[in-house]
Amino acid sequence: MMGSWGKFSGVVVAAIVAMAAIVCVSIYLFSPPTIPDKLLFHDLRGKNVALRDHKGKIGTVVIFTATWCSYCKEEIKMAKPIYEDNAPRGIQFLMVFQDYDVGDIRRYAKANSIPWPVVQKTDYSMKVFRREGLGVPSAFFLTSDGRVVANLTGKNSTRHYREAIDLLFEEHFK
Repeated sequence: MMGSWGKFSGVVVAAIVAMAAIVCVSIYLFSPPTIPDKLLFHDLRGKNVALRDHKGKIGTVVIFTATWCSYCKEEIKMAKPIYEDNAPRGIQFLMVFQDYDVGDIRRYAKANSIPWPVVQKTDYSMKVFRREGLGVPSAFFLTSDGRVVANLTGKNSTRHYREAIDLLFEEHFK
């Protein structure tokens, strides 16, 4: 009798774990990470810059990055043609560096010919970033009213970016 109870309890535990995993995935899918509209960054001269000041007509792509991140450098190369295709269509890009040294950020932005605005993180933006459990690179795709329609974290592809941009256009023209 004890042997069959042991097998049964193992199945019950496995079912509970599976249901918990489904709930966690569902929560993430239906409540994506959020970026507060009042979020502030520093421009490369140390002046405060608000996220709301960088809203595109259709939407905004906010890319969190760092100079030491190898995937981030690949992401910049991949995102440039997407930016060039979509900036005239109302999509704004903003790159937020997690680095402390502004000189490093300037040199990196120049060496990589980053065509969109570049800003530096603030203590508050880092709290938001950590609260959402994000790493670099992370790209948020925000509608013109600030809703997050997609979040890409880690190594991404052109296809992922184009699909997320398409979501911005779909949301705008609903």
